[in-house]
Amino acid sequence: MIPFISEIIESISISGRVFFDIFSGTTQVAQHFKKMGYHIISNDNLYFSYLLQRTYIENNVVPLFLRLVPWLREKGTYDDSKTGAQNVIDFLNAADAIKGYVFENYARDGKYHRMYFSNENAQKIDGILSLIELWQQNDLISEMEENILKTALIEAIPFVSNISGTYGAYLKHWDERAFKPLTLTVPQFILSTKQHYCFQKDANELIRDFDTDILYLDPPYNTRQYISNYHVLETTARNDRAELKGKTGLRKDDYLYKSKFSQEKYCVEALEDLIMSARAKYILMSYNSEGIIPEREIERIFKKKGKNYNKFEQSYRRFKSHSRGKTKGAVTEYIYFVETPGAKYYLVELEEQQEQLSRVRDQLPLFELARSRKFRIDHTESGIYDIRNKLNNLTGKEWVYRTNSVEILDNDYDEARLLEFMAEILETKYSTKGKESFSHVLRARNPAPKPPQLMKRLIDFF
Repeated sequence: MIPFISEIIESISISGRVFFDIFSGTTQVAQHFKKMGYHIISNDNLYFSYLLQRTYIENNVVPLFLRLVPWLREKGTYDDSKTGAQNVIDFLNAADAIKGYVFENYARDGKYHRMYFSNENAQKIDGILSLIELWQQNDLISEMEENILKTALIEAIPFVSNISGTYGAYLKHWDERAFKPLTLTVPQFILSTKQHYCFQKDANELIRDFDTDILYLDPPYNTRQYISNYHVLETTARNDRAELKGKTGLRKDDYLYKSKFSQEKYCVEALEDLIMSARAKYILMSYNSEGIIPEREIERIFKKKGKNYNKFEQSYRRFKSHSRGKTKGAVTEYIYFVETPGAKYYLVELEEQQEQLSRVRDQLPLFELARSRKFRIDHTESGIYDIRNKLNNLTGKEWVYRTNSVEILDNDYDEARLLEFMAEILETKYSTKGKESFSHVLRARNPAPKPPQLMKRLIDFF
């Protein structure tokens, strides 16, 4: 699928620097475009996907496990010829077997006799989770390092699972791979100097928060909820010892993670809301011929959103399971495309703005300057690097309009007053509307006319 997406982007000359993968899943698409040099925003509503996102997208370095290495040395297991990450993974692979939550709920001889894992592998998973939890509780690993270790576990589990493809049900007879020993490997980290953002949120809510160049959608396409298909990975990733239900051991709280895209009653409405709320120059959506959203509705929504609508397709054969075994069925994969008016912005180096920022940057809790050397200057909408995201989404011109009654400030005393005034703006503790808005507070506090000196400072700053 990734070559198909890349081919389309190249063929229609899509340009940009920010790629938003809002249904990230296993993160394969986001990983590819991170390697291509994009700033990545990724998201999924399942926690196991969020762990993968943090490991491969947000994380840009090889973890050193600096706090854990001395502990491993005390155990006499550290090998100086290997990296810290490899030493940690080796230690987890040698973890003692424990009859814990995973064994009781997902193993053949556990309390519920579910055949997702062999007894040995289920106990191994419990042992690994116990070690990771121990290290986390004793502050021997950072949150990111914990996520990385859980990612290694989550990626190893499918290779020893007794399933036909998803965790919607386990096989009644043992597949030979279920008896292979569980073996973790070090994740293949993607090094990058760019900042990337990862989320575990509802896509229709998150879409309203960011501007992007390329928005890529890969929504659920059938009525089978993802939480039902991947509940074992989700529960293992969370390690929350959730209460389960039924023969297959679904989470009792699975209703919290159900997607409207998998419900025939709501899927069209959900897609339209997502597309119409998007602030992206280009939108691409993967879907296939087995999807529950009618093609005519997809076309209508995309044409409503923008221009140059197009549909690309690629056929392949996929195995389908039924009572008589597996057969190959033809499936057509579609990518729908539309170009939108989009936000007009450009990226500038932070150094270019030093003159405007230098007077207040050391005195005000502006924003986390050290995290990125770039931010977005956008004259129509706020963006991911836009300073206005911390300033109630107002441009300099809009601030002039709203701050129309402020006292004239002068000399050192008044310079301090200006800094105090600016701090209140930057803290964004006021509403942008109604009687609680900042403009109302200013008019009540400072009934004097607009001072041109202050207005000039504000305009220069913003």
